[in-house]
Amino acid sequence: MRNEAIPITSSIVTWARERAGYSLEEAQREFKNIAEWESKENAYPTYPQLEKLADKFKVPVAVFFFPEPPALPPISETFRTLGSEQFEAIPPKVRLLLRKARTFQMGLEELNNGRNPAVRLITRDLSFEPNSSVDQIANAVRDYLGLRRRRAEDRGGTADHSGLDRQGLRSRPIQRP
Repeated sequence: MRNEAIPITSSIVTWARERAGYSLEEAQREFKNIAEWESKENAYPTYPQLEKLADKFKVPVAVFFFPEPPALPPISETFRTLGSEQFEAIPPKVRLLLRKARTFQMGLEELNNGRNPAVRLITRDLSFEPNSSVDQIANAVRDYLGLRRRRAEDRGGTADHSGLDRQGLRSRPIQRP
């Protein structure tokens, strides 16, 4: 049973891969037969492979048995101002986080009958003149959110005329991607 091919809908494999942000070439590194699963009617993964597909593309296993891809709005609609090349550059992990965030939003909308339950709304409560400096805006947002900036001297570092905490910068390792 574990090595039997499981009949699934090939268009769902393509939908799940693209939705997760993987090219066919990237997916083939982990699933050598994915091109066949996407294009042929009689080429199917085994159940363990199907579980790996579901895990990799972050969809439930059951989705692969649907007759057609679910009617979910693509996350690209959230980024109406991004060009397709820019959107394609969004990494799969970020796409997953965006989908999770949208799921939370939908849950909150449902729980609150479509109304925002927040007493305070930053978009309503704060406004700035067009000539406001970035520092003024950042300080107003920090105050609104209750965030406090600690001075470099308070952290044991030293600040020069540029406002940078040179000692603090030296004590942090550089992290490369």
